[in-house]
Amino acid sequence: MKIKVVLAGADFSPYSRTVVKQAKRLAQKFNARLVVSHCVVLPTAVPGTKKRAFLDAIEKRLRSVYSLGRTVKVRIAFGVPDLVLLTHGANQKTTLTVVGHRGLTGLKGAFLGSTAERLALNARGPVWIHRGPGVVSLKSALVPTDLHRSTEALLKSIKSLTAKKVLMHVHERPTPVLYYDSWVALYHMHEERAKRRLNQIRSKFKNVSLIEVRGSAPELILNHARKYDVTVMHPRKHQELFRGFGKVTARVLRNSSKPVLVMH
Repeated sequence: MKIKVVLAGADFSPYSRTVVKQAKRLAQKFNARLVVSHCVVLPTAVPGTKKRAFLDAIEKRLRSVYSLGRTVKVRIAFGVPDLVLLTHGANQKTTLTVVGHRGLTGLKGAFLGSTAERLALNARGPVWIHRGPGVVSLKSALVPTDLHRSTEALLKSIKSLTAKKVLMHVHERPTPVLYYDSWVALYHMHEERAKRRLNQIRSKFKNVSLIEVRGSAPELILNHARKYDVTVMHPRKHQELFRGFGKVTARVLRNSSKPVLVMH
C-alpha cells in the first residue's frame, strides 16, 4: 500500500474536524503529503471579479477551523463533492481519500447514496470512510473475505497498514434446492472448496490470523468489526443497471461503528 498523498474532504460540518484529524494521523503514518479538499456547492457561480477574493476567504477559514499549517495544501473547487474529490486526486492509486460518514446534509442512513458511496465506487485509490467519535491509531484491522482469488493481492497491499491483521471468512449455507440430497452434496462441496482456499492462504500469510464463523455475513462482520480499528473491504462492483456495491459491502459501509477502508 504505497500512499503518497492523503486527501481529506472538509465541508465545515462538526464531524469533518474529526475526519481531518484522522487524515493528519494517516499522513504521518504513511509519511505522505496532506491535502485538504473543499467543494463549494452554490446554485450560481461567483462573478469572476470576486472569485479570487471568495476562494481566498474560504482557504483562510479552512486553515483556521482545521488548524492547517502552511505545508498542508488546500484545494477548493465549485461542483459536486465526490466529483471534486476525484478531480483533486482520489482517482490516483497512490492517494488515500478520507471522508466522513456524514456531513452537512445530516442524512444518516442515506449518506451512502451520495458522496461517500459514489466516491468509494469511482475512486481508483483507497477510500477511508471515517466512523466513530475519535481518531484511531491503526493497530488492528479486520479483513473480511469471500475467498476470491484477489484475497492474496489484498493482503499484500495492506501489509504495512497495521501490525495485526485478522482475516475473517463467513461460511454461509448455499441456497436451498428442491432435493435435500442435492442440497447436502452442494453444501459439502462448498465447504471443501473453502477449506482448500483457506489452507492456501494460510500457507502464504502465516502472520495473518484467521477467524471462521457461520451465519449471516453482514451481521457477523459488523459484530466483529467493533473489536478492530478499521475494517478493510475489497468489494467487487456490480455492473448492473444501477451500479453499486453488493449487499454485504453496502451493509457494512452503512452500519459499521468503526472506520471502513475500501480498497480497489
